[in-house]
Amino acid sequence: MSHTIKQFYNAVDVLVRAYLTDTLTAGSCESCAVGNLVANSCGYTISRPRNEHGVPDRNGVWIDSSGSRIPNNRLGAWFPVLRNNCDSEKDHQAGMNQLHSTGYSARELYDIEAAFENRHNRRYRPDLKDRMMLVIDVLGRIHKISTTEMLKITECINNRIDNT
Repeated sequence: MSHTIKQFYNAVDVLVRAYLTDTLTAGSCESCAVGNLVANSCGYTISRPRNEHGVPDRNGVWIDSSGSRIPNNRLGAWFPVLRNNCDSEKDHQAGMNQLHSTGYSARELYDIEAAFENRHNRRYRPDLKDRMMLVIDVLGRIHKISTTEMLKITECINNRIDNT
């Protein structure tokens, strides 16, 4: 796929905003790195409802532009596609539509998901910020961003996070 620098910076902004607003969550297809990219590209926002003790739910909820909650059966339709585990052609098509909305290929999104969920190194347990930065590194490779430029981008992201 052909990618633009604008697409790269948009994806980075989506992930950093999700991190800063506590809507980036490991182990939740609705609010993981790919879930945030898909929700954003579909025009949804992510909310994490809180329980009676004020603790946010682990899973995110997708909200459309009218403020309506997206039904659970439409959340994360992309996930079974990446796992090659769809129940029907209709489910497969819904998942493919979500994946294609991002402008990334299924393989690229699989690599993003693998980095975020740390599937390649089970001995290393990164915190959420490190997971996000691993994804941004993958995005840099996808977009062929130079090492020098990635160092500058990483510094800008760290400054943005530290000053929030």
